[in-house]
Amino acid sequence: MFIVNIKAFKFFCILIIASVLSCKDNVGPMPEMWSLLNAERIFRQEDFDLNGINDYWTYDVSFLFRILNPENEEIALIEIQTANADAKPARSDEFGNELKISAERKNVDRKFIYQAMLFDESGVAYNQNPVGVNRVRAANSCKFAFVAYPCKYGEFAKRTYIANETGKVYYTDCGSDTRKIVLQWPGPDPTRVKGPGGEYWRQVGTEIKMR
Repeated sequence: MFIVNIKAFKFFCILIIASVLSCKDNVGPMPEMWSLLNAERIFRQEDFDLNGINDYWTYDVSFLFRILNPENEEIALIEIQTANADAKPARSDEFGNELKISAERKNVDRKFIYQAMLFDESGVAYNQNPVGVNRVRAANSCKFAFVAYPCKYGEFAKRTYIANETGKVYYTDCGSDTRKIVLQWPGPDPTRVKGPGGEYWRQVGTEIKMR
């Protein structure tokens, strides 16, 4: 009887593993999204952009890794693989000599692409506070948002993920049209809004405490 139960248990485990592996979207960018949220929380406290303001970085994703500290070391608030999968990495020379940046790298084996979103739920640009001697608007005292979407839709995953200063992450299937990349936050409550693919946004259960 004991042997039969062990076999049944192994068979049950095989079914569970097969089910997980067959659902590609179960393996998404959640660790990276949580890392971005935590990076912004730290960034706001430490003033890594040297503008004298406690604010969030909103210009791109890669600088959350590439900005150099006074010891000329990368701040590395996110994983290098995430930084290298930035859809729109900023140039090292955009902010002048005051803000030191390491060289851009490219991730050739990326499954998701990450991007700083451009506008909040009211259509106001996230990039508000000036940074560097060139006074580029690249930070925000109160808000930020990121989007992660599949590098090749359907090959690894279909869902698009978004996260912002609330510490919450949402997802939906936006479809394969790359012209419909979500760059504006979808309303005060995303779960009441349909994404480009016609499905409502859904919140991931876990959230990060931002303050």
